[in-house]
Amino acid sequence: MTLGERIYALRTAKNLSQGDLAEQLDVSRQSVSKWETDTSVPDLDKLVKLCDLFEVSMDELVRGETPQAAQPVETKTKLQRWLENKRVIAALILLALSFVVRIFGPLGIMLGTYGLLPCAILCLVIKRHTAMWCGWILYLVYMVTVRVLWGDWIFIWDVTGGLSIESFLGWISFFGLSGMIIWTVHCFSEAKEDRP
Repeated sequence: MTLGERIYALRTAKNLSQGDLAEQLDVSRQSVSKWETDTSVPDLDKLVKLCDLFEVSMDELVRGETPQAAQPVETKTKLQRWLENKRVIAALILLALSFVVRIFGPLGIMLGTYGLLPCAILCLVIKRHTAMWCGWILYLVYMVTVRVLWGDWIFIWDVTGGLSIESFLGWISFFGLSGMIIWTVHCFSEAKEDRP
């Protein structure tokens, strides 16, 4: 549909003659006729008056585009918004894991109760470096559990070698502590850079 056809359609919808429209716009009837036959185009000020008179937007009049209806606002329940939070999801997963690992005997009970459960709470409370703090809790729980179950602290320097469980636990404590120290230094150096 051309501009002239749209002017004609809007004029007839308002039950106006070419003379009536010309009078309201302060132009001649021949000008309106030329617009409707696409022989000429109205000036900008006349286009603005046409928009006001026909109660349409400039896009509707000139381009023929109808304004899109406003998108419906998506309403979410409090529970849906709460579950979208990644920290809440992590806390729920850790809470579930804290109950599942208990089937693995004393080590699972210690890890679930004193490791994963506090980590689930930390996910809800702490906003920065939550995973790092959970890592430290899990490392300390691991060390205390090994102390309780084996009756002694097991560190890498206590390892005599071989393929014993003590050697395996010693290597875990070594790599765990090394990893946690590197991670902590990285997190705090990042935080230092973020400050103005």
